[in-house]
Amino acid sequence: MRKILGAVLIAAVLTGGSGLVSVDMSASAEPASEADSAGTSGGSGAAAVDSPEEQPVSMIGKTDFSEALDSGEERVEAFEDCFTDSDIPKPETFFSLTAQGIVDSWAETGEASYAFSSPADGEAEEGMVSENSQVDAAACIEKTNEYLTGRGYGREACFLDPENGGTDIIWYKGSCQVKITMLAPDNFIFTALTGAAYIYEPEMLLGKWEGYAERQGENYIMTLDFKEDGQVEYMAGWVQSEAAFLSTGTYIVDTGRLHLSFPYDQVSGQQVNWKCTYRFEALNDNLRMEYISGDSLNIFQEAGAIFNYSRPADADSGESAPADSAEFVLTEEDKKILREHLRVPETAVVEFQIGEEYFWEAAEAEVVPISIYENGVYVAGADISKETKELMTSILTYQN
Repeated sequence: MRKILGAVLIAAVLTGGSGLVSVDMSASAEPASEADSAGTSGGSGAAAVDSPEEQPVSMIGKTDFSEALDSGEERVEAFEDCFTDSDIPKPETFFSLTAQGIVDSWAETGEASYAFSSPADGEAEEGMVSENSQVDAAACIEKTNEYLTGRGYGREACFLDPENGGTDIIWYKGSCQVKITMLAPDNFIFTALTGAAYIYEPEMLLGKWEGYAERQGENYIMTLDFKEDGQVEYMAGWVQSEAAFLSTGTYIVDTGRLHLSFPYDQVSGQQVNWKCTYRFEALNDNLRMEYISGDSLNIFQEAGAIFNYSRPADADSGESAPADSAEFVLTEEDKKILREHLRVPETAVVEFQIGEEYFWEAAEAEVVPISIYENGVYVAGADISKETKELMTSILTYQN
């Protein structure tokens, strides 16, 4: 009973935490008094921001900046005054405003920053043209969004900048990134960045990763298994217990960002339509995942938070691998016992697939992933002990 109730609980929690900070995009001219919480693609959103200094600046306009956009095709011409070898517009001419502060090292480091703010009452600065003195940050953000998304840039959902308390929006394409930090309705910072294009080699990400977390005395495991065909399998549950969530979806890599989509939860049998975006860095045996937007994969991450996955230690790596490295075989008796443990009906016509074995450090055991398919659909499975063939982790009982 605990496992059944627990599975319902963790599935409900997992589908709820998108961690997004939203902004008021209504037609009213009055700024919102507090941030609404809103998610995307079925996520219910993050907790409301309480303290005034932590509230995002309200942005009123036609675009919902709480929702991330994927990169699109170019449909507008490049602005006439852009940073060298890019289509990022020079903000002073683009906005017809005079910058209050400029730090431009584009030619040397590929970075430039321009600050814009309206002068205080009675403090118009010398040499400033009056028509270029008043700043409407929301209008500048809308103009930037229309131009950059029209040039094929993707956009991240807005989020609070932990360094200055402003509201950040980031657009990206290739090796270029544009960020606007809105500090007040008439005060914002425009930053342009470029660098060597992110080098992504498929083998950096392919294969199985696992992460562990502890919350309120419960130990959780989450796994990601990336395939060459663009599919990815995600599982979340308890260590040495049944899966609470399992789905096979798709992934796309774009400029160091990982876009994930999971349509269906095989445990509950429900459509979930999760979509999320992470910054990621895969180095050696560590996968660093920084949550940006969408439906968070787990309850332990809010926007900007980092969660680390690691490779299950391979038997060939020399890390506590057992001496017996004989080929793993499932006998008919083994399959019968597995069917019983995973509640696969005797009448079901199924196929067993054996995955790549690995050393599970948490249990100090060599384990082998077993997947059971019925009519080409994954219906049950578990990672089992190579030595005893007992169920160990990533357990999914029959789901058809």
